[in-house]
Amino acid sequence: MPLVSIIIPCYNQACFLPFALWSVLKQSFTDWECIIVNDGSTDKTEQVALDWTKKDPRFIYFYQENKGLSEARNAGIRKAKGEYLLPLDSDDLIHKNYLIEAVPIILSDNNIKIVYTDTRLFGISRAIWNYAFDWNNFLFQNYIPCTALYRKKDWKNAGGYNPNMKGGFEDWDFWMSIIEKGGKVYRIKKPLFFYRQRENSMIGKLTSEDYIRLKRTLALNHLRFYADKLGDPLTLTLKIKDLERQKKLMENSLAYRIGALLTKPFKLLKDLLKKVRKK
Repeated sequence: MPLVSIIIPCYNQACFLPFALWSVLKQSFTDWECIIVNDGSTDKTEQVALDWTKKDPRFIYFYQENKGLSEARNAGIRKAKGEYLLPLDSDDLIHKNYLIEAVPIILSDNNIKIVYTDTRLFGISRAIWNYAFDWNNFLFQNYIPCTALYRKKDWKNAGGYNPNMKGGFEDWDFWMSIIEKGGKVYRIKKPLFFYRQRENSMIGKLTSEDYIRLKRTLALNHLRFYADKLGDPLTLTLKIKDLERQKKLMENSLAYRIGALLTKPFKLLKDLLKKVRKK
């Protein structure tokens, strides 16, 4: 039984997939399996994946009809044998020492729920993301990359990746589902994850309306948690009921941030908040 299962969903990215698989094959830590989920691709994803299963039996491939990123990850995880999970998008890469650095950390402390590393961008950008985890910021912006190490049992307890996060923020929503139940987040201060930035990426295609919709969905998915962390966030938006006015506020305004998250009609949100507090 492998200790770590690496989950790689792929949808029409056969041109990038070999590089992601190569970065897995080169891991210094060898106790892994890699599950490639073909999420209904119409390109050569299947051919590429099957070639790699012949190179090393630790690569496992299966196909499903297109269901989106969250469902593809969940499907791969259901087949995973490892106690620990590492999601990796098919156009990204991991450093050869990623697992050998991250695994001992998560093994050392049961209270550590997520281990992530700094991120080096490549493609249209060469920057490095090196953000420390902080609750005050995480409520409004995700600083944990999509590739991070966690336990399979925590995936199960969190209910998996939520398919209602259509088009983005599925990682942010999932990380919140894990750590809102308690536990620590550990950052490795080395850029061991390589994130490909592309002009036609899924996040890059988000409109301002998509962005507000996804933030609203995130807030509604975790309404009790936001209420507990922020007190009653509705009190901060009592005077800013109009969405257009919210959008015009300064980006670093707490009222704007919460207002952007909570864009359902005010009365409906107030009723929802009462319900979660009664549970």
